[in-house]
Amino acid sequence: MKRAAIIVGLSLMGCGGANPAIQASLADTQAAIRGAQEAGASEAPQARYHLELANEQVADAQRLEEEGQDDRAKAVLARAQADAELAVAMAHEHETRQQAEAAQRRIQELREQHL
Repeated sequence: MKRAAIIVGLSLMGCGGANPAIQASLADTQAAIRGAQEAGASEAPQARYHLELANEQVADAQRLEEEGQDDRAKAVLARAQADAELAVAMAHEHETRQQAEAAQRRIQELREQHL
């Protein structure tokens, strides 16, 4: 999670004088990454994978923008945002699955007590 914060922080530092459309996409992507972190994506293996992809893609998009490849940077940011949003969904699914498994265990314990 610290790595993700570092990558997001570094991407913010190199944003002076950049393309406003890319800046808007970057802000949206960073919000999605924060949402994934807050949703617990680092605790679910599949979600963590997509969160890492999103962070790597943000760094790639920043590099592309610095190289003047704005269209490619926007496309990479769109992928990064999609990966971050997928990480959120997977983190929620992981949490829901854990809660369901805990409920199943509790039901089984109650059944065993009443037999």
